[in-house]
Amino acid sequence: MKHRIGPFVLAGGLAVSAGASAHHSAVMFDTAREIAVAGTVTRYEWRNPHVYMAVQTVAADGETFEQQIEAGAPSVLSPLGLTPDSVTLGERVTVHGNPNRRGDRRIMLGRILARADGSQLPLNIAAPSIRTPGDARAESLAGTWFSPVSELRGFVRARGTWPVTERGRLARDGWDITQAAYADCVPVTAPTLMVYSVATTVTIHPDTVIFDVDWMTSRRVVYTDGRGHPQDGEPTLQGHSIGHWEGDTLVVDTVHYAAHSEGLTLG
Repeated sequence: MKHRIGPFVLAGGLAVSAGASAHHSAVMFDTAREIAVAGTVTRYEWRNPHVYMAVQTVAADGETFEQQIEAGAPSVLSPLGLTPDSVTLGERVTVHGNPNRRGDRRIMLGRILARADGSQLPLNIAAPSIRTPGDARAESLAGTWFSPVSELRGFVRARGTWPVTERGRLARDGWDITQAAYADCVPVTAPTLMVYSVATTVTIHPDTVIFDVDWMTSRRVVYTDGRGHPQDGEPTLQGHSIGHWEGDTLVVDTVHYAAHSEGLTLG
């Protein structure tokens, strides 16, 4: 697989990578159903691998309870506009999100937080950003980047149009969310990883270009010292990448991907 990576407009702005050390799968939540919980904020924790909060609310049966809410990772939410000081304890809010698949109403997946003044805050990678996009243009690929979620959505939609073998078509048609990489706490592979809406730090060395992606501590190393691919290389999730520069554009060729139902090869 070959692809090109070059300087581009900073649509989402620079981000500070928080370095997630673990991951909690969203498969436990029913993303096909949406619920709204209104109440008073009793907890707000800005930490990895997820931001957590709690809202004291009243159920339909009249019981008062504390609704636990799981939000996205700090490195995802910070570029979208959520900060450690965005939410105040005691504040009245309404949280829109998805319920637990097992019917446990005490834990939900947060999507958007609506405040009393009508403003909204993002709690999930798919939530709209509240930051004003800038028009600064980068002069180098080196730095810390945050890909807009619109780029990720466009890429995911396009995957359905890729030419694949019959085996690949059957696998794609039979795929469901329980086979998603994050369901097994496994990071997505390139090229999806390159447009994932998390902080990505790019470091350029004389013989390598290193991509540190704040998604399950993913790292992709591209060798630019003229070497070829190993003949019997061990398959890995991100494969073996070699590349060369064409002006400011890095051209990358990757092989030896490990098999995964959501990746580029199938076992």
